[in-house]
Amino acid sequence: MAGVKFIAPIESQIAIGTAPIEVTSTTMCTNLNADLLDGVHAAGFQPLDADLTAIAALAPAQGAIMYYGAAGWAALAAGVDGQVLFTRGPGFNPAWDAVSGTGSSSILRTFLLMGA
Repeated sequence: MAGVKFIAPIESQIAIGTAPIEVTSTTMCTNLNADLLDGVHAAGFQPLDADLTAIAALAPAQGAIMYYGAAGWAALAAGVDGQVLFTRGPGFNPAWDAVSGTGSSSILRTFLLMGA
């Protein structure tokens, strides 16, 4: 089939579920337009990188919170009843802790426990 040229569109009538062509070559074909997937250009897709790989490796668990810490992406397991999430500012990983004391912390605890 080497050197075959077409002057009209090629129409495949192969049954659904059967690949219409098989390609062994890994050479890029000029003007093939294979950079589109369902009409979306390949430039619009997120390239696979270390962050996506690390996020995909996290085990999903209900209530877990994903965050970026000093060691990279991590998941914080769900807290227990009565705990709230503290960030403690830049340079610290988030953590669950019990609310204690008086003043605004006490008001916050009442607010959270009442489900308001």
